[in-house]
Amino acid sequence: MSNFVVRTFKSYPELVPLASFIGLAVGGGIVSIVYSIFTKSDVIVNKNKETPPWELIKGDQDRKLFTINQKYKEIPELEELKKDIGSYKY
Repeated sequence: MSNFVVRTFKSYPELVPLASFIGLAVGGGIVSIVYSIFTKSDVIVNKNKETPPWELIKGDQDRKLFTINQKYKEIPELEELKKDIGSYKY
């Protein structure tokens, strides 16, 4: 298999950049998926968990990658609603 690839790239050297860009795009897609699974709160892998991950985020917690002069504060009405809904089973 690798002999075929090497022979093809020697015969057609213009395919090397194309294969490189395609490999880079596939690798970037895989890295993006893995990053989202482990760091984003709205991605669920285990659906048998009691509490959804977005319910664990506090009102004053920053979840953005980059923010400028933005302050988060808890909203009292939302916190009361979360307490009321907390007894409801999904």
